[in-house]
Amino acid sequence: MRSMEDAVELSRRLKEARRELGLSQAAAAERMEISPAYLSRMENLSCNPPSARARRRIESFLTEAARKRKVAHGSDSSAGAAPGGAPVSPGGALSGGGDHSAPMEESDADASAEDVGKTTQVVGGEWAVEGEARIDDSEEGMHEISIAGARGRRAALIRELLTHSLRLGEEDLGLLAEVARSLREKGKTCDR
Repeated sequence: MRSMEDAVELSRRLKEARRELGLSQAAAAERMEISPAYLSRMENLSCNPPSARARRRIESFLTEAARKRKVAHGSDSSAGAAPGGAPVSPGGALSGGGDHSAPMEESDADASAEDVGKTTQVVGGEWAVEGEARIDDSEEGMHEISIAGARGRRAALIRELLTHSLRLGEEDLGLLAEVARSLREKGKTCDR
C-alpha cells in the first residue's frame, strides 16, 4: 500500500509545483522531457509509477520548484524541501518520502515510446492516449467510462475506487476492505 501513498504524494507535489511555477501541463511536461499525456495521467493517478529515468526528471523539476519557492521567501540555498515537505539534497535527489530505489513497473522504453507519438487526440483540454481509460463526470454526477479493452476497464474501475476511497473515513475504509476480502473469499474476483 506504500506505493499507492507514494503515487498520491507524487501526484499532489507535481500539481502543486506546476501551479506554483505558473506552468500549463504542456509546459511542465516539456521541462521534464515527458509527454503532456503522461504528466496528466500522473497528476490524475491513472498510470503506473514513473520509470527511473522519468523519476529523475520529475525530481529535478520538483527541486527547481523548491528552489524558486526558497528564493521567493528570501532564501537562496539549494538544499531544502521539495513541494510537499520531502527533503531535497543539494544534488536535487529526494532524501525522504519513500523508497525511490525500488524497481518501477514502467520501463524506460515505455516512457520513451509514449513521448514519440502515441498521443491521438485532445479530450476536454487534456491529452488522450491510445488505450487510455477515461472516467468523465457527466452533468448528472454519473461516470462515463470509455475504455479500450478489459485491462483498461479494470484499471479505470480501480482508479475510480481509489479516488473515492481517498475521501472515506476510517470506518468506511474498514468496511470497504471487509467487502473486498469477502468478495475475494467467495471467488468473485479474478486474478490477471
